[in-house]
Amino acid sequence: MTQSIYIHIPFCLKKCGYCDFASYAVKPVPQKEYTDSIITELRTITKTLYDKKVGCGSVYFGGGTPSLLSPGNINRIIDEICTMYDIDETAEITMEVNPKTAGYDELIAFRAAGVNRLSIGAQSFDDSLLKRLGRVHDAGGAVRMYENALSAGFDNINIDLIFGIPGQSHETLLCDLKALADLEPAHVSAYILTVAKGSPLYNDDDDAIVEMFNTVEDYLTARSYKHYEVSNYARGGRESAHNLNYWRAGEYIGLGAAAHSMVKGERAVSRLAGDSPNKAIRWRNTDDYKLYMEMIARGGLALTDSEPLDEKTRMNEFLIMGLRLADGIMAADFRSEFGKDIYDIYGSKIKGLCDNGLMDTEKNSLKLTKKRVLLLNEVLVELI
Repeated sequence: MTQSIYIHIPFCLKKCGYCDFASYAVKPVPQKEYTDSIITELRTITKTLYDKKVGCGSVYFGGGTPSLLSPGNINRIIDEICTMYDIDETAEITMEVNPKTAGYDELIAFRAAGVNRLSIGAQSFDDSLLKRLGRVHDAGGAVRMYENALSAGFDNINIDLIFGIPGQSHETLLCDLKALADLEPAHVSAYILTVAKGSPLYNDDDDAIVEMFNTVEDYLTARSYKHYEVSNYARGGRESAHNLNYWRAGEYIGLGAAAHSMVKGERAVSRLAGDSPNKAIRWRNTDDYKLYMEMIARGGLALTDSEPLDEKTRMNEFLIMGLRLADGIMAADFRSEFGKDIYDIYGSKIKGLCDNGLMDTEKNSLKLTKKRVLLLNEVLVELI
């Protein structure tokens, strides 16, 4: 058994207008108190679920802005994970960083603490777009952070890019892509800006967004990036191991305020939800970081709700996540997970989607046809 572990650090210098994650602009950051809570929760949930050590395949510090936590506290958390789990020395340990929150010395310290992969929230290399997004850094700061990260010994770096920003032209997108490609990161996450309708950043020009999506794909794939997931591109086999675990319906434990978890097995379900015929369970923690720390101090857990997952729900989620991948879903993987043939469950619907040119079933896999990725939601509605 192997887990992925996610740690949510909800603190930021400033809350961006487009962000819908649980994050708080807090000064000072409660460094020790929050880290103590993470470690207590880790110990409690691990001892609740397992009688012996299990494997940990990846660790991911997300946020918020995890780089607001000191290298010493990041090190404390990683050390505790290594104590509680069997984790390989080469396991991917990622931390999201904001260009404004860590210089060369801090990056050296994060590397020494055990972080071996960075995800830099550049979002754009156009200062006017960064200002529109409410980012606290400028384009030069993102480039400096990338260069400092290389100098600090990081060779596995992701850069986040956002497109579909109101007022963004095709030409400015190309400039962003050139600036990004000139840095040659191992991985790129390129996201369509998603905000609520009525927000000042809302963009209802679907045709322009589709054109931008295709431009991003064509530009990056022409430069040897593999478009392996809807929003993600990698070179040299540097796909995100942590996120691949999500997309392949693997188990994960989330620590910290607003973190989500999903584990399988009758033991886990019975210990967290009592008597249930289901063999998997999902739960989430409270979003409020103060309440989170209070709940952890009282009882070691901060669950606000838990949901035993029945087989049909798990099958549907297997499709929802797996079809995000360019390689799609292998029929053998579905059978291994559920003991059933995917075509027996969804066969007639799959045939209809294939007849309409939306899906392929070549080499016994189920995947979207090229350039149909933007129709994923429509495909899922038809299937599920």
